[in-house]
Amino acid sequence: MRPHLLQFTATAVTVALVASLHLGAPREAPAAEAPPGTTQRVAGQARDLADLGALETAHPTDPDAALAALVDAALTSAPLEAGTPALLDDTPILDNLDAAELMGLLQLARDDGRSAPDVIRQYGAQDATAAAADALATDYPETFVGAELNRADGSNWFGFVGDVPEAALTRIAALPAPSDVTSGLAHSRARLEALALDLTSGLSIASSSWPEFDAQRLVYRVHGGDPALRRAALERARGIAGRAGVALDASIEPGGVTAEDGYARGGMTVKGHNSGKPQGTCTGGFIMKTSTGGRRMSSAGHCGQAMQAGALLRLRAIDGGNSAPVRETISWDNRDGDLALFTLGTFKPMAVFYAKSSLKVSVRGWNRWSAKGTSLCKFGVTTGFTCDVVDRTGFTHMGTGELVKMRQGKSDHGDSGGPWFSGHTAYGIHSGRTLISRDSFYTRLNGFVRHDTYVVLY
Repeated sequence: MRPHLLQFTATAVTVALVASLHLGAPREAPAAEAPPGTTQRVAGQARDLADLGALETAHPTDPDAALAALVDAALTSAPLEAGTPALLDDTPILDNLDAAELMGLLQLARDDGRSAPDVIRQYGAQDATAAAADALATDYPETFVGAELNRADGSNWFGFVGDVPEAALTRIAALPAPSDVTSGLAHSRARLEALALDLTSGLSIASSSWPEFDAQRLVYRVHGGDPALRRAALERARGIAGRAGVALDASIEPGGVTAEDGYARGGMTVKGHNSGKPQGTCTGGFIMKTSTGGRRMSSAGHCGQAMQAGALLRLRAIDGGNSAPVRETISWDNRDGDLALFTLGTFKPMAVFYAKSSLKVSVRGWNRWSAKGTSLCKFGVTTGFTCDVVDRTGFTHMGTGELVKMRQGKSDHGDSGGPWFSGHTAYGIHSGRTLISRDSFYTRLNGFVRHDTYVVLY
């Protein structure tokens, strides 16, 4: 397993090669090419935001403070004693949003410098839209292309190879937001993601790739390294994309790749040991389960290599801070993601995670695929509770798949392995960030299913 993952530099491009490739023959891409496929607007259902409207009327000068007070009241009423299985339930407190969801939306508003009501209007319906996108990706693996949720105008986008299945159109029409649905695309999500992974696999030079589903093309970036190796990597990528008949945007960028940290900890802390000496810390994600009854703590794969027998799982201070040794670690860094699993020692499993150092949230479900535009939050023991928006899905780096890139990068050493979530729904395991642009990355939970049939405990 490679210890170096993510954190690539991405500043000015020193050498650029942009080519559109079809059936093996490179050609220049048109400057303003019309998007492929045929798009129709599906109206969707009207959202009931009566509570939000009433709150804005009652607090016209500072609705953000009123919303924060509403969440604080829910947090104050939640018991904080050690051992409580869950501190925030999923009872709605504003329209159909519960306290955990509102807490994340308020944090996103602060981080983005926007008003909380605007963020709620854009992202507040995403539980339904994200669940629909996840179901479409699972139900139609050969024809579903992808989704972009919570666009600036409040709409969503869904794409399909060939005609849109009638059942899929019915599901989209039931969503509480309008959606643009594109049919007649050439390449499915599964095919584009597999090709993106092929571009970065088996190379000795650092490179990253991801699909742009709506444009039906691959983006490929080579990061520093020997000039001859860079040129060879670009030619190889052109050949792969050309043989597949997929457009390619390829360029070379300066800089190398390093891991965010080399160790592991979960929503509870994990301290690494080597020959009796502490080696570092990461953040744990979610408790995972198998159909045969196995239970393990999830984290990042590049953390797992330092977390062999002798590492310690440690509770947050609110739960007493006691610890237990890890007996066994499983980790991988490959097509199935940057993931690790730790035995729980003497701890008993709970379907709960730390959203903040002093706050626990129960898990009510998990999302397998992730979609562009989804607003999510993460917990890491270094930077704590932060929120962001999905920017790229199907991201790959040096042969590691199942990655998702966020728009920003509020993370630091020690956050690796931490949970990404929306309210009570689990989404992924934190992996790292870029050195220059500081964008965060996480591994989709689907990597556990593909590799070892583990799923989130809830």
